[in-house]
Formats: sequence, C-alpha cells, structure tokens
Amino acid sequence: MNNQIQNPDSHRILLVDDNPANLNLLIAILETQDYSLSAVLDGSQALKVASEIKPDLILMDIVMPNMDGYETTKYFKSNDDTRDIPIIFITEKNEPEDIKKAFESGGVDFISKPINAEEVLVRVESHLKIQMLLKQNKKIIEELQEANLKLDAQAKTDHLTGLFNRRSIVEIIEYEITRALRSKETFCLVLGDIDHFKQLNDSYGHLAGDHILIELSQLMKKVTRDQDVLARWGGEEFLLVLPATDLVGARLLAEKIRARVAEESFDFNGQQLKVTMSFGVESCDGSDDYNDSFKTADENLYKAKSEGRNRVVG
Repeated sequence: MNNQIQNPDSHRILLVDDNPANLNLLIAILETQDYSLSAVLDGSQALKVASEIKPDLILMDIVMPNMDGYETTKYFKSNDDTRDIPIIFITEKNEPEDIKKAFESGGVDFISKPINAEEVLVRVESHLKIQMLLKQNKKIIEELQEANLKLDAQAKTDHLTGLFNRRSIVEIIEYEITRALRSKETFCLVLGDIDHFKQLNDSYGHLAGDHILIELSQLMKKVTRDQDVLARWGGEEFLLVLPATDLVGARLLAEKIRARVAEESFDFNGQQLKVTMSFGVESCDGSDDYNDSFKTADENLYKAKSEGRNRVVG
C-alpha cells in the first residue's frame, strides 16, 4: 500500500501503520486540511518513501512487524536528509515508560489510540507550525552567517582592487613573524609604488588612476607565487609579504614584477597608458620588530625613487 494524495503547494505528511484501517482513518481526517499525504504499511517502505518525498511530518505506529516505530525512527535520525523530520507516534502503548521511550528514540509527540480526529488535527497543525518556524530560523541564521562572512571579507579587503587591506596584511606579517621564529627562516617585505601616479591622475582623471590600480593588482597577482600575499598598503602603494624567502629571491621577484609592469600597456577608453613602479625590499627573521624591516623597505623605496624610479633597491 502506498496511497498518495498530492498537493504540491501543501505540507507533506507521511503516514506509517501496518493496519490499513488506521491509515484510511488518518487519511480521512487529514485530507480535510488539504495536506499532501503518503501512506505506507511498514518501516522499510517509510524509509524509502521519506527519501523520495522529504515529508514535513511523519505520523507512525509503534507496533509494526519486522521493523517497529522505534527502530524506524533510529534510521531516520541517523540519516542527514531525514534526521530533522518531526515524528509523531501513534500508539496504544501509553504507559509512562512507553511515552519516555517514544521521546528518547527521537519522537516529538504521540497520539493515543483509539484515534481522535480533533487531537490528530491539533497536534499535526502544531508541529507543522513549529517545523515551519524552525526552518525559517535556520534560514535566517544561514543568511546572517553569510552576511557576517561578507562583512568580514569586506573588512579585510580593499574595496577597489580586491586585495588584502592594510589591517589584514599587518595580521599576516605578525603570523609570518611567529612562523619565522619557529622555522628559523626569513621572510621578506616588498614595498612597491607607482611612479608619477599623481601626474597620471591629473592628466587622465581619477577613473584612469583607479583603472591602473585594478590592472596592476591583477598583473602582480599573476606574477607572484601562490604563497605570496599582496596587499594595497594605501594610495598607489602595494605591499608584498614573501614567506620563506631570502633577499635574493625577493629582489628577483620584485624585478620580475617591475619588468612586467614596464612593458605592459593598459587600455583605458581607447588610450594606451604606460606606467612604471619602484620597489624597496627588506628581509625579516622575526627576531626584531617588523616595523624596523618595514622602515628599511620604505627607505629603500625612497632611494629607488630618488635614483630615477622604475627600479628595485634592497
């Protein structure tokens, strides 16, 4: 037996009882409320049908052959797809120990036999409302979690380039200091600055400047290694953190970026814009304040600027 009275817009209820007369009575009671009903005669059929229709509520007899209501409920509760479906037991067993066992096995309520139509309707409506509220709350929680993740990402990234921002890169440097102390390896800081950026903004407008910042960000991400961390330090300045890298390796990477930027043309509204970058490099072994290393990298960047720009110093 697998009676189905379907209404795609209504709540889905699965009825489980080895007595067809009981099932027919439940169907007669519940179809007055326009529920979508499915009825089966044993626990194994209940497991199969539930996986197909994903009911909002299950009404199930306890005493059934082969697999009783308690055992069937255990299967439901062990499955990720069905564990949250509320189960109301329908039973002649209404002694305190029976009621206790019903709740302990995973049931949310019970209805005593002989079946009373008014009691069935009230309990079913009540648990469907609870289930609907739980689903709404779950959705709200998921939406809040998603919103928090987005806010957290926004707080850590630069809104224009999508790179890490100043706050995030400082946290990453602090982590690299801890790792450097533990591994006895150095890491390097590379501070880069776009040459004559103010002149570019004055000549072509700030939209052109923003376009260059975005394009350079993407170019540098392509050139750097997966483990390297790139951030917009502020204005037209970028900061690279290079884990487990010595000065020689840092200079080589900075020079590779410099050369790629110098040879690139950036199209902005049909105009081919050319820019160069200067870089200051310094290593850090974690034993000193990273601000000292950053200060040296900044001094090296200033030296690169004063020596004619479009070069790497460090």
